[in-house]
Amino acid sequence: MKFRISNQPWTVVEDQDLIEVVERYGYGTHRWEAVARFLGTRTRKECQSLWAEWLDPQIRRDEWSEMENTKLRELSRIMPAQWQTISQIFNSSRTAMACQLRHAFILENPQRISGQEGPSSFTKKAGPSQRTNNQPKSGEKKLFLKRSTPRIKIDLGFDE
Repeated sequence: MKFRISNQPWTVVEDQDLIEVVERYGYGTHRWEAVARFLGTRTRKECQSLWAEWLDPQIRRDEWSEMENTKLRELSRIMPAQWQTISQIFNSSRTAMACQLRHAFILENPQRISGQEGPSSFTKKAGPSQRTNNQPKSGEKKLFLKRSTPRIKIDLGFDE
């Protein structure tokens, strides 16, 4: 079976077509191959990804609350770049992509989030990055140490 990989962005018409086809097959569909075949322009994986990250009506698209911003900051500090896990902690009401984009927005615009003025611990510093003593010199390999303590579940107390 041939799979067509498309690097083209989705169009509004394709979005509407996908919504109609998923409504036809049901929202909880696992028949993405049939959906993709019906559309004829995208692969199963592309259809599933677009639906899960952007078009699913169960995704929350409203403004992020201050409590959600705080929760996201803490979770990203504890679990850096584990956006899928972080989105599951939000009870899947926010997608992994939404969490990642919001985190980037918080880092770039800290005063707009918390209403504070001036520099913040979340502000990126301008200028070239400086190599610290714990970074390897060019040509050296960085060693990764094994985790000595087991992972434990952390309750942050942010129940909604």
